[in-house]
This record gives sequence, structure tokens and C-alpha cells, in this order.
Amino acid sequence: MKTSYQNFPGFSSLSLEDSYVIDVKAIKPTMVIKIEAALTSGHQLYKHPKTGEAFCYINMDIVFSNVISIKWVFCKMLKIPSSIDKLDDYGNVDFLIKEDESFRVGGEWGEIIVMADMPNLRPSDK
Repeated sequence: MKTSYQNFPGFSSLSLEDSYVIDVKAIKPTMVIKIEAALTSGHQLYKHPKTGEAFCYINMDIVFSNVISIKWVFCKMLKIPSSIDKLDDYGNVDFLIKEDESFRVGGEWGEIIVMADMPNLRPSDK
């Protein structure tokens, strides 16, 4: 059975398809995907978007805890240059789904299958 990220606790006010991957770090037992998150108005950290932007963007981490395994299906992490006031990124998150006992996350930057606890979303320390 597949479950999309919008049904994960804490992810309902997030548009991953409009968010940008900044980094992926995996140090057992944790995997962290650092993103420039596109928040919608229902999120507690939401602020009115900057002029010219459709979303409120905040640096956040998608944290997978108690990681059992990580498999890169493919990796193409080439930085995409962005404007002066934005971080360079690897592209969007096209999907994050739960399939049976694992999670699949990916986009043009790569695809990862991770067996871990349900991910949580938290403000990034950077």
C-alpha cells in the first residue's frame, strides 16, 4: 500500500514538489534531507511569501530516524545555480511515499529507498 507524504504527521502544510533539496546526509541511524521548504498557510511557521514568490520558503529538515537501510536507486546530485538571494540546490522533491515498510523519496537529483521510522519535519539548524 502506498501513502503520500501529505498524509504523514506534520507534512500536510508543505508542498514538497515546490521545495528544493539543499543536501542529503546519512549517518546511521539517521538520514536527513535538507530542503528549502515551500510552506502553505496552514503551517505554524508560515509567513506571507516574499514579493514575487508563491510560497513561504523556510529551511527545514526531513529526518528519518532509526534507519535500517538506505538504497540509492540513482544519484545525480548536480547543484542548480539559483538567484543571488537563494541557496544553490539540487532540484525539487518530486515524491515522498511510504510503500509497505520503506519510504521512497526522489526527484531529478536522485531516488532513495530508506527503511526507517516515519519521517518528521523540523526547522533546519542552518
